[in-house]
Amino acid sequence: MRFLVNCRTWTPSAVRLRLYAPVPHLIRKTRKDTVMPLSSPIRGVDGRLITEIPVPEGTVVHIGILASNRNPELWGPDAAEWKPERWLGPLPEVVKEAHVPGDYSHLMTFLGGGRACIGSSSRNSR
Repeated sequence: MRFLVNCRTWTPSAVRLRLYAPVPHLIRKTRKDTVMPLSSPIRGVDGRLITEIPVPEGTVVHIGILASNRNPELWGPDAAEWKPERWLGPLPEVVKEAHVPGDYSHLMTFLGGGRACIGSSSRNSR
């Protein structure tokens, strides 16, 4: 029974955090030269397939949290819909394999790593 109560409490929260992240996008500046992989290849003007982009040190990068959380390629054609039942089963394989750098259910809401949201640990304190 306790599991069902927690599930009922957290399922709407997960949906809310995915669809309405408190911070819709972030801006970061690269501290060193790096290479950014693309989620899917694009074709350049010369016809070559591009799978990653070189990003020089000092480049300002905009991170679209809502764009990732509502991406229909990951979450399906109903990505923008309120569907609590989405969280009652296992996540789709495409979501698991996407390597989204979030620390909670493959969402960018809290980000992840050393610059993750300090409030992310409070999501379990209810």
